[in-house]
Amino acid sequence: LFVFTLLIVLVFVLLSLGAARALNLPDEVAFLGGAAAAVASLIAPTLRQAVQRRVDLVLYGCHYDFAAVTGAFSERLAQAVDRETLDRLLTRDLAEQMGIRQTALFLAEGDTLECQSSGGDSSAFAADSEMCQTLLAARGPVRADVLWEKHPDARVCRETFDWVRLFVPLVFQDRLHGLLLLSDRYFGDIYSAADVRIIAAVAHQGALACESVRLVEALRGLNRRLVRADEAERKQVARDLHDTALQQLFFVKQGLFRHKDTLSTQIDLLEDTIQTLRHTIRGLRPPLLDQGLPMALHGLVEEMCKVAGGVPTITLRSNVEGWLGLSDEQATALYRIAQEAISNTLKHSRAQEVTVSLDAEDGRVWLHVVDDGEGMAEEREGHYGLVGMRERAAMIGARLDVVSAPSQGTRVTVEIVSPPVQP
Repeated sequence: LFVFTLLIVLVFVLLSLGAARALNLPDEVAFLGGAAAAVASLIAPTLRQAVQRRVDLVLYGCHYDFAAVTGAFSERLAQAVDRETLDRLLTRDLAEQMGIRQTALFLAEGDTLECQSSGGDSSAFAADSEMCQTLLAARGPVRADVLWEKHPDARVCRETFDWVRLFVPLVFQDRLHGLLLLSDRYFGDIYSAADVRIIAAVAHQGALACESVRLVEALRGLNRRLVRADEAERKQVARDLHDTALQQLFFVKQGLFRHKDTLSTQIDLLEDTIQTLRHTIRGLRPPLLDQGLPMALHGLVEEMCKVAGGVPTITLRSNVEGWLGLSDEQATALYRIAQEAISNTLKHSRAQEVTVSLDAEDGRVWLHVVDDGEGMAEEREGHYGLVGMRERAAMIGARLDVVSAPSQGTRVTVEIVSPPVQP
């Protein structure tokens, strides 16, 4: 701005000086002209911004500029780690910011781009179609009329998406990660060059967010497979130990009882071995889970009460019994979350009372673990229990909420909506 102002001042001074000499006017006129130019050049950006603000308010009902929009969305998109957040930012929030009537987001799923709309839209684009390849090559927003002109044979697509005014590809590392469709504005089909530039910048950040979401989903998928494999192995080992080693030891014990007078020490040792084995089996796979989650939680609370030694007191409140329509994976995950939550309370909270609640109503199941301990301001470094609970909840499609504050205790809540019926 300083250089621009200086140049204008010099130009106007020279022009004014030439005009003054030609008209035999005093040289002061030249300097007055230069000063007037300087004032005009200084206030010009302010006037331009004021005019632009008024134009935006008239056309879109709000004012926005490149720095404000791209700055805000860059920070929020960088923090997006799931598709729901990404979809909300690129469809709802961007539309509200720029006054866009309708939007749709398509994300890559294998060889197709599938709609992320929560309204059940099953529309999709083939990633290798000529239209998608054209958008990939453009690497930026393409107006719909230009795209239809390049691909007059895409009649079905044109009829389906006749409301679209701007196609915005989400491209990262020469790969089409997604496609954002934008309709007309609240005051007509108005997309200026500045608007397109803003949308292009947001789309670039959106493509980076798509890659982040894809990597997070891949890591979550790997973690879920590991958890499922671990639970399956636990279940198999527990079954094998119960059906073979434990049964054999029980029969040996029965045989030794016939000679109890001479083999009392060996019998006691064998009894300790059997109890240890039973405890190991319960740790691997609680047998009560086969009788439903309420029974398994009842057994867990009894076991934890013994571990706690009376402080804190641990109680179970439940208005349900049986299977609750939960799959084995869902019941196991809820059991493990309750187990981890109670263990964390015993280790860290110094609570006096812990309450475990299980409720079900209208196809929903809630698990609550509440204590009156010290609480926590944030997750303790080096303790991964909370991360594990979140991953198990995500694995079964449940919602996990942890509310905690210093000296106010901790509440862990897990909710499953419409669980599948137990076959």
